[in-house]
Amino acid sequence: MTPGTTTWQSAVIWYSALAPSLRKGTLVAMLAAFLSPVLAQQNEEAAVLLRTIQALESLRYEIIQERSRFNATPEPTDEAELQTWRAIAQDMSLTLAEIELAIGSYQKRYRKVAGSAASPPASDMPPLLPE
Repeated sequence: MTPGTTTWQSAVIWYSALAPSLRKGTLVAMLAAFLSPVLAQQNEEAAVLLRTIQALESLRYEIIQERSRFNATPEPTDEAELQTWRAIAQDMSLTLAEIELAIGSYQKRYRKVAGSAASPPASDMPPLLPE
């Protein structure tokens, strides 16, 4: 394989060099043999991306629930405790923003791997919470 070429491109280059001596039936068999691992790898990568998106969605849900409980508590009156309380609130907000960014990034990668222009249907996603 030459640098900068994919397995698929290498297979096409290799076949074009041997094309005069091979029949069309052999071409179909070779293409099927080379294409199957590539498609399996894409399916596996798409599944990993879906699981990652699901895990991030679950984490986001848990942090939102914790933030709701945290916001329901009264603010501390002591200045040192109040600073800590505000730092925790800010940390939760920043963490949620990072998770949102990561989810968007993984969804974009999933669309690229899956070859679709839309997010996966809800039926393809694993449940957010364990049953």
